[in-house]
Amino acid sequence: MVILRDLLRCPQSARVAAFATVLALAAPASAPWPSNGLVSGHRERATQPLRVTEGGSQSGPDLGFRSPTSPRYALNRAHAAESAVPIHLPILLAPRTPSLTGLSDDLWRSVVAFTRTHPPSALFPGYAAGPSKAAAQQSVDASCHDFPAFNQHYEGDSHSRGCDVWVPEYLGVMHAAAARRLRADPDEEPLMAMPRREHLAWAIAFLEVAVEAFGRLVAAPDGTSAGGLRDTRMAVWQNPQRIVETVVLSELLRQELEAGEVGGSEADRELRDAASGAIERGAEVSAIAALGWLAAWDGSGRHPSHGVELVTATAAEVGPALASPIIGRLGAVPVAPTRAFTFTWDADKGNTPAEEVLWMGAGALLAERFAGGLLAPDLAEELAAAGRHWVNHAWTSGRFDARHGTTTRTLNQEAEGGAYGQTPGWIENHTDDVPAVPYLGWVGLYLGSALLASPEGGQQPWATLVEDDAHWRDMVASAEATLHAPDGTFLIDWTPGAGLGFSVAGLPLWTTDCAQIWTGRHYVHYDGRAGGEPRYVSEIGHPGGLDLLAAGWPMVRIAAARGDIETGRRWERRMSRVADEYGRNPPEPRSAECGVAPYVSHNEGYHWGRMLSMFVLPWLGADGFEVEGRRDVGGERVDGGG
Repeated sequence: MVILRDLLRCPQSARVAAFATVLALAAPASAPWPSNGLVSGHRERATQPLRVTEGGSQSGPDLGFRSPTSPRYALNRAHAAESAVPIHLPILLAPRTPSLTGLSDDLWRSVVAFTRTHPPSALFPGYAAGPSKAAAQQSVDASCHDFPAFNQHYEGDSHSRGCDVWVPEYLGVMHAAAARRLRADPDEEPLMAMPRREHLAWAIAFLEVAVEAFGRLVAAPDGTSAGGLRDTRMAVWQNPQRIVETVVLSELLRQELEAGEVGGSEADRELRDAASGAIERGAEVSAIAALGWLAAWDGSGRHPSHGVELVTATAAEVGPALASPIIGRLGAVPVAPTRAFTFTWDADKGNTPAEEVLWMGAGALLAERFAGGLLAPDLAEELAAAGRHWVNHAWTSGRFDARHGTTTRTLNQEAEGGAYGQTPGWIENHTDDVPAVPYLGWVGLYLGSALLASPEGGQQPWATLVEDDAHWRDMVASAEATLHAPDGTFLIDWTPGAGLGFSVAGLPLWTTDCAQIWTGRHYVHYDGRAGGEPRYVSEIGHPGGLDLLAAGWPMVRIAAARGDIETGRRWERRMSRVADEYGRNPPEPRSAECGVAPYVSHNEGYHWGRMLSMFVLPWLGADGFEVEGRRDVGGERVDGGG
């Protein structure tokens, strides 16, 4: 007989199998199984505001069952019948609060599988030389040399320079996360066969490269071609996004070095000195970028929304205190741009502001939490309050914004038109009248990132993040709508071994062939030319499973906090299925060769890092990482605030 105490100590897979056996034995033979039949791999939830149907060949939607004879399949049937079957096992059958904790190991196995299948040493030449800033820069140059400049839209090569920040952040966060994992379990096989100290050394080197490149994007122009890019449209728009992983990497390193386990040799002291300098610079550039956003965007007096035309504020308009605030040892820094830029949005026609608003709000919150000690207390609090406000009003079909006296809308409202009809609540981006699942992923990624700096701690949503039950239902319905075509087709292909691409083969007017740009087509057929199975990928080239990981992380957190067990468990199961599939069949970075987005390169190194980030950030979320509090320039911990 299984002892409950021992059962709860077992791995999750063993617990599931044992619970399935108990439930199957406890259910009477006459228990009514659902008529829609989990045998066919479909489920309908009548209690949801939308019809939720997820398909998959011989695969149930809950936990990724492979066969109707498996124990996990039996558990699914038992769960489906719980409400109609009187089972006297209250401890086993009581609703379990959704949690990410059990997903941590599975998500990390996906990271390991990805790096084994696509070894970074084959893509990034710097690894051959060992960890150093020069070697890290070599790898970044190999990944970013062909990133499109797009100077017809973004002057001064500012667009391509963004890659110089992104790639070292992606790689640095991977190494710092690997060091965190090894600290928790020193006996685990290390990622890339690297000891913890080597991971730390690489993380430091990549942070040094990232903050140097970021420094140019926040620096004021000096009249030369090598001058700062602060006053370019790209910097004004995307600098807040770059804060996210700059802070995550800096804080991960700070926590790992604070935990000790790095020796006292001369080489160790040099490593610590390099880390301290890079972390300090990470705090400074994050503060500069965040305050530049506070001046230009929040200082505009408007909030992004459907139909809004927002003109960013300039240094002359916001006044000297905000245009050139005091930032730690740097003194007064001219953070505000001297040029204004106009931005508009149409949530009904492929141009939601949701993703941008969330990366801006998340960047502000993370910068304040990590670097707020460099600022005057009232300015730090102003930054945090603005960040929370922007996150609060990022994902909504109509939330009143008392601060600006307007109603914010970031979601589609159209119910007709388009190739196959439309569903209100869709997140649309870059393509009219098509649900943009990749942007649901990025909305989730930045919402989860904002929770890393929650004033409540523990990645818990703050009181005003979700206005009320109606707003939460709005967010849940939007996610489900974006994951479904109007005819109910679930837009992720659950077929085992197929890479979790997009299930859009039956929606040809939404798709295009490899590398063929057709107006109105959002999903691209990767034909397997570079390896792996053919599948439909995003306009950039990644498969849909990554979007479920990114969106699932904050959905589980918020659902658990609100007591919405059904929503939380649904997203928890989705994340588990993705982690299971990618632990065996990792995504293929070379599928980006078929991408149609003109604003990114097809460089495998860039896409390798970008895809990896969509594993590692949700893993950090599941592992309980958070940015712990503000620090002053000397490193002393002060109140996290806000």
